[in-house]
Amino acid sequence: MAIINTNGSFGTSDTVNSTNLNAVADGATFDDPVDETTLELITTGGDSGKLRVKAGGVDTNQIAGSAVTKAKIEDVADMKVLGNTSGAATAPQEVDVIDDDTMATALATNLATAESIKAYIDKLKPNIVQDVKTDTYTDTNPAGVWDDLMTVTITPKFSNSKVMLSANISGSSNNSSYGPRYRFVKDGSVMPDAIGDAESSRTQATFSGGYAGQYAPFASAMDFLDTGAFTAGTSVTYKVQVTNHSGNDVYINRANTDSPSPLAATVRTISTFTAQEIYQ
Repeated sequence: MAIINTNGSFGTSDTVNSTNLNAVADGATFDDPVDETTLELITTGGDSGKLRVKAGGVDTNQIAGSAVTKAKIEDVADMKVLGNTSGAATAPQEVDVIDDDTMATALATNLATAESIKAYIDKLKPNIVQDVKTDTYTDTNPAGVWDDLMTVTITPKFSNSKVMLSANISGSSNNSSYGPRYRFVKDGSVMPDAIGDAESSRTQATFSGGYAGQYAPFASAMDFLDTGAFTAGTSVTYKVQVTNHSGNDVYINRANTDSPSPLAATVRTISTFTAQEIYQ
């Protein structure tokens, strides 16, 4: 089957020169050498007789894998990747990549940089500070005057966080009827929602201690969730203060009788005060 249809032909006795060669060649047309899958013959219009690639005629079978390089792909805008977040099969499209350490702009249809993910996760690491008191404290007859016992300073990472305060105090007194009294203080001020109701001249405290006998302190504990206003990055200082009623002593991490015979009859303990940021 001929591929080219010439414009005329030569006989055995015809003279071949440039003029009649040009006439035969210039008027030649393609026969249909294709299967109508990849190439097709144009049969109408000014391009009639020419070959062209058929629509859809080139697929992955005709393209070598090594011929498709990144440089041959359409440019992708900055902070975009090619993907599909439409929820259905479709052509690749540009997907946003956010650089947001707070993840406030995160959506189901975008991605985040590794740096932003790390920064966000780092913020969610536990934010806990603790004061551990291992020495002893003695105040003979504080007579209702409050004294600082332990202090913690915490810097919230988020403005909508809360702070959990936990105090565990080993204390004693010289009178089994009057245990030590404790209260929480925030940035130098008594926390009004962390003390008992005002009633006449009764002492307002966060919690109170007990009396375990003359040779051992009494362990007292209190948890309190501070739901007040915070500013991210601004530190807050909490204190545990202690006092006792007039005429009664306060002993911390020791018993009121500290020199029995033998000395092993009494103990020395620790007390702790902890603040933990609770993310919302």
